[in-house]
Amino acid sequence: MIEIEEETEMSREEIAEYFEALAEGFRGDGEFEVVVGKARIDVDPSDPSEVEVEYEDDGSEAELEIEVEWYYGEEDDETGAEGDDGDEESEE
Repeated sequence: MIEIEEETEMSREEIAEYFEALAEGFRGDGEFEVVVGKARIDVDPSDPSEVEVEYEDDGSEAELEIEVEWYYGEEDDETGAEGDDGDEESEE
């Protein structure tokens, strides 16, 4: 498992440029590079992918969070888990 989380301050213009680069990557076919802080990560999202948007505002601070999630391989429609490949024994 890889997990990288980076928090940085950007101007509105820099934020727009960052999202434009992401949008260009999502518009293309296959793998593209995402910059997270000093790390450069190659990602290859499935089509379609799940998008979650969350907004919070408590009067002193606001937060807009955008999350994109995808699965590798086949997903089980009912549970959201990856399909069973038959290697595990079931308990009765």
